[in-house]
Amino acid sequence: ALPGLLAKGDRITPRQLLNHRTGLYDFLEDRSYVTQAYQQPDRVFPPAELVAYAEQFAPMFEPGTPGAWDYSSTNFVILGMLVEQVTGRSLAQEMRSRIFDPLGLEHTFFAPDEPIVGQAHGYSREIDQTNVAMSFGFATANLVSSADNVRRFAEALFGGRLLKPETLNTMYSFVSGYGQYNMPALEYGLGLMRNQLPVGPSANGQPRSPEVTTVLGHIGGFGGFRSALWHAPESGITIAVSVNQAAMDPNTLATRVFDTILTLQGR
Repeated sequence: ALPGLLAKGDRITPRQLLNHRTGLYDFLEDRSYVTQAYQQPDRVFPPAELVAYAEQFAPMFEPGTPGAWDYSSTNFVILGMLVEQVTGRSLAQEMRSRIFDPLGLEHTFFAPDEPIVGQAHGYSREIDQTNVAMSFGFATANLVSSADNVRRFAEALFGGRLLKPETLNTMYSFVSGYGQYNMPALEYGLGLMRNQLPVGPSANGQPRSPEVTTVLGHIGGFGGFRSALWHAPESGITIAVSVNQAAMDPNTLATRVFDTILTLQGR
C-alpha cells in the first residue's frame, strides 16, 4: 500500500504493525535523532523521513517471527500514513471527524496541525521540554489532551461507542510483551496493552484476583510528559494519569489510585 517505503514491506501486514510484530527499529529510541526534535522545534518532520531513519537500523527480528515482539513507534507512523493514503485526508482530519468531535473532546488536539489551547509545560527534571517539534511524534506521540478527555475516550472505546463489537474484540488478540516497561504481566493486542496493576490486598487481607487487577489501556510519553490510561473490565474503573515530569512513572500513581478506589468499593 506504501510502495518503496520499507525494504520488506511486502512481508509486513497492518495487523503486524498494530501488534508490533514487524521487527522494525523504533526511531524514538535513538537519542541523537530525538535531540533534533528539540533543537529544531519549528521543523516539520515528514513521516516518511522518520520511517527512512528507522530503516537504517537492522531489524529486531524478521516480520512475523513466531513468538517475537518488540514495541516500535515506527509501526504507528506507518499506520498513520496508511490512514492518509486510504482516506485521502490527513490523519488530523480523520481523528477529529471520527473521534474528537463526536466524543466532544474539546481539550484534545492533533499537533502541530491544530493550535493548542492552554497547554501545560513538560519537564525532564528541571529542563523544560515543551518546545519540541510535535511532527516528530506523528501518529505515535503527537496528541495533546487532558486527563479527563483521555478518560472519556477510553470509556467510549471500551463501552462500544467507537467501534463495532467484532472490531473491538479483534483488538483483544494479545501476545506477550515480555515484561517491557517494568510491567511483568504486559501483553499487547492491536494497539492495546493488557496489564495487571500491582495493587495491595483487599480489605479482608486476601490477595486480589487477576480478574480484579487486570486492566486494558496504554502508556506513553513525549516532550516532558508521561501518561497512563487503564480501564478495568471487571470493576468498570477507568484511570487516566498525566504527569509533566519525564522522570516520573505514571503507573506508580495509577496503581495507588486504582488500589484506593478498589478499597472504597470493598473489592
